[in-house]
Formats: sequence, C-alpha cells, structure tokens
Amino acid sequence: MKKLLLCAPLLFAAGCSVEPPPAMSPDSQVNTFVEMAYEADALKAALIDWGAVKKNAISQCSSWGYASAQAYEGTRTQCQSMGASSNCDLTTVSRIYLCTPH
Repeated sequence: MKKLLLCAPLLFAAGCSVEPPPAMSPDSQVNTFVEMAYEADALKAALIDWGAVKKNAISQCSSWGYASAQAYEGTRTQCQSMGASSNCDLTTVSRIYLCTPH
C-alpha cells in the first residue's frame, strides 16, 4: 500500500508540463558546435528556457577555448518512437549552437 501511495503523485504528474534539461550531443566538439537536445513525450508539453540553454552552450564552448556560441535558426525534431496510431510518441528536439571566437 505504501508503494502505491508513493507512486500516486507520479501518476497525477504524467499529464503535466515538464522542463527537461537539454544535454549536449557527444559529437559536438569535433565540429566546434554544441547541439543541445531533449526528448519530448507526446503526453507532456515541454517548457524550455532557451536563454539558460544558450548559457550552457556558451559554457561548453568556453571550455574548448571559444568565447561565445551563436544559435542557428529554429530547432530540429526527430521522431524516436511511433505509436500504434501512427503518431509520434517520443520526439528528440535539438538546437545547434556554433562556437565563436567573440
């Protein structure tokens, strides 16, 4: 019974908005760009603070010796898992930042 009570808040939160932390793609440093990405569940609306994401991209570029990061226009989406009704159940959303010297 205790396990059920502990899991209950998770069941109610399943339909709520989430703020996933975008993470850097592993191939970024080779090409002097940072690709920040997160996975979006079809049942949850993602709320992303793109200002904070840019700060993370600048921080990563700085660790490679660059002064800043410039975002490319828009975001890229890619379906990771199709549902039974031919709708995308899990999508990866990413934005690419180019590391710049100033």
